[in-house]
Amino acid sequence: MNYSKNIKLSYKLSSSVLVLSLFSMILFYSCGKEDDDSQHLNTAKIVSQASSDIMTFNSIDEYREAKTDVLQMTFEELEDYEESKGFTSIGRVEDEFYNNIIPESFNDIEEVKEFTANNSEYIKLVEDEEGEQELVTINENNSDRYFMNNDGMYQVEDIVYKVLSDEVTLSTQAKNIDELKQLDLNNYKTNITSEFTIYTLKSTVTNNSQITLRSSGCGEEARKLQTNGKNRTEVKAYYEYIKVDGQDADELEVRLRIKNQKKSALVWFAAKRTTSYDLHAKYNFYNVNTSDWETYQYDKAATDNYFAKREWSLLVADTDDDHDNHIDAYDMWCDNPSIDEIDIECNASAL
Repeated sequence: MNYSKNIKLSYKLSSSVLVLSLFSMILFYSCGKEDDDSQHLNTAKIVSQASSDIMTFNSIDEYREAKTDVLQMTFEELEDYEESKGFTSIGRVEDEFYNNIIPESFNDIEEVKEFTANNSEYIKLVEDEEGEQELVTINENNSDRYFMNNDGMYQVEDIVYKVLSDEVTLSTQAKNIDELKQLDLNNYKTNITSEFTIYTLKSTVTNNSQITLRSSGCGEEARKLQTNGKNRTEVKAYYEYIKVDGQDADELEVRLRIKNQKKSALVWFAAKRTTSYDLHAKYNFYNVNTSDWETYQYDKAATDNYFAKREWSLLVADTDDDHDNHIDAYDMWCDNPSIDEIDIECNASAL
C-alpha cells in the first residue's frame, strides 16, 4: 500500500475541505449580515429611485398651491401625483423606505442605531423636544421634499433651488445650474459666488419692535403632546424663519402638523392611526413688501383613515427681525383610539 500517496491525498482533501469551509463561513456571515438588516424591513429592496429631472413650477403661486396639496396626500396619492408628472422625489423614496420598516423587529436601541447607520441615505435618529430618540426620514422637516430630485434640486420660474440640509438651501438662475450641481454642504462656503443666494433656517427671531400689535398674540408656537404608554400624538402650529443671505428680510413659512408615533426599542417611530381633528390657527406677520400687517388662517377639520402624519405649510411673506410676528389665535382638537383627546386653544374668540 502506498501510504505516502494516501497521506498526500488526505492532505489535499483536508485543504480543500478547509478552503470550502472558510468560504462557506464567509458566505454565511455575509448573508447573515444582510439578513440582520433586512429582517427589519417588509421589503429588503427599495425599488424607487429619485429622478434626475428637475420639478419645475411656472410661478410662485403654482409652487405654493402644489406644496399645500402634496403635503396632505397619502403615500398612494403622492405616487399617482408624481407618476402623472413622470417624476420621483427624494421625499417619496424616503417615505417608501420608511413605510417598509418593522419597528417591532428591533430588540434594542443599538440595533436601531446600526440599522440607521446602514441606511443613512433614507433615515436618521434625532432627539425630540422631550429629549427622546425619534426615527425620521432625512428630509422629514423640509416642506419641499416632494419637489426635490436626486440632487435635492427643484425650480420656480427661472430660479433653481438646491437643498443641502434641513438648515441650508442655495438658489441661482437656471443658467448657473451646472455650477449649482457642484456645490454641497462641505464646499459651498468657499465656492459660493455673488450669483448664488443662501437660505439658512432660523428657529426664532429677535423681537424688539415698538409696533403695537393688533392683539395680545399667542407666541410663535402652539404645541401639545399627548402620550399614552407606547403611543403618542403631537399637534403643532408654528412659524419657520429662513434667513436670506444679503437681505435684511427673512422668508416666513407658517406650518401646522399632526404626528402619530409608537415607541419600540426606546425609539419613537411613525405610526398610522385613524385620527379625527379640528384645527384652526391664525398667524399674524408683518410683510415688508407691503409695509403692513397681514394674517393667514388655517382651518382644517376631518377624520382621516390610517395616517402617521398630516401637515400644512405655506411660504407667506418676507419679514424682518424688527417686527413681532406671532400666532394671533388657535383652537385645536385632535383624537384617535391610542391617546386621550388633545384640546388646546388661545384667543379662540378671534378665529
